[in-house]
Parts: sequence; C-alpha cells; structure tokens
Amino acid sequence: MSIPLNSGIVGGCMDLDPADAELGYRFHTIHACDDPHQLSNEQQLHEALEHGRQLIHHFHTQETILELHNLVSNDEASEFCELKNKLDCVKHPGTHCYINPASGEHKAQDIYNLMLWAKQISLGEATYDNPPKTAAFDHVRKQC
Repeated sequence: MSIPLNSGIVGGCMDLDPADAELGYRFHTIHACDDPHQLSNEQQLHEALEHGRQLIHHFHTQETILELHNLVSNDEASEFCELKNKLDCVKHPGTHCYINPASGEHKAQDIYNLMLWAKQISLGEATYDNPPKTAAFDHVRKQC
C-alpha cells in the first residue's frame, strides 16, 4: 500500500508540490504541537495504519483522526499549531471551535477550515481573532 505523491491528497488538498513533499502524520490523541511521525516509506505507512487500528479498537465510540503534515518547515505549520491551541474548546472537549463574536455560537472547525485559516494567517489575510472572510465563518448577520 502506498500514498502516491502525485495523488490529489498531496498535490490538491494539501497544496504541495509532490516533488518537494515530505509527509508526516499525527493522530488526534497526540498533543497539537508534538512533532509528527515521518511517513516516507511503506513500513512507516503500515505502522501508522496499525496504530490507527489500535486507536479505533481502544476508542471505538470516538472518532479517530489521522492528520497528514508537510514536514518541510513553513509558516503555515506554526500558525496551524497555534490556531489549534487557541481554538481548543473548553465547552466541547477534543474540538476546535470558532466562537461567533456576535452570537456567542460555537462552530466546530474541521481540518480543512483550520488549514485554510492558518494559511490565511501566514499570508496576512486573517488573524487568530479574525478568521478568513469566507462563508464558513459567516462574518455578516443574515437579514430576513
């Protein structure tokens, strides 16, 4: 089994050049700022999948999340780590929530929103307190 570097996962979803990609992984049970494990060969992939299987067996009532990471250092990685820490929700343990300042409503953020937000922070188009101006964050109150 392998994850081809020219797949949509690396080139599209992760917005990486497959020629420069160095993949790593981390499960949601590991602290957000711990370094990911390297994922560069078939043996490491099998180890990751086995670890995931064990987590699913142990936490069968909880969702098991495998995060893929680009191990090549960049600003987005540090922004992503800091953003996850800031959005760690006390009301909803294990979830990263954006709290709408107007309504106080908690909105859980998936990995795609977190990655988008971190990328926008690294580009100077968002901050930790002001998320990207996209529909996912609903900046404007809807009028009836």
